[in-house]
Amino acid sequence: MPQPDWNRIRDIARRAEEIQRSGKMDRETWRELLSEAFLAARERPDLTSFLSTYAESAWIQELRKEELKPLRVG
Repeated sequence: MPQPDWNRIRDIARRAEEIQRSGKMDRETWRELLSEAFLAARERPDLTSFLSTYAESAWIQELRKEELKPLRVG
């Protein structure tokens, strides 16, 4: 199993903090950061949990609902 890209994860964490501090964190930005972090973490969601700090609860609930949707085939 490939190792997480810790440098990239740290960079994403710094960017998230800066965006939050500047008041520019929105749903789309948060989702983009989450996607980047998931790839940097080599698809290990436990390593992306630091981003929950920057999310509104509605964004997390929306994400959970999406994860629970059954896959549609054909």
